[in-house]
Amino acid sequence: MATPVTTAAATATAAPTRSYAGPMALMTLLFLLFGAVTNFNGVLMPHLKDVCQL
Repeated sequence: MATPVTTAAATATAAPTRSYAGPMALMTLLFLLFGAVTNFNGVLMPHLKDVCQL
């Protein structure tokens, strides 16, 4: 007597999608912050020399 072959249905669970918006915003903010500090370096150094008496 032949028995019917039953296969378990493959239930594909979708992997949760990852959002990189937060890390991308943080890296952009750090990039702009370091750029601004570098840009103002020439202006700030004389004032910092007076304050710190270097």
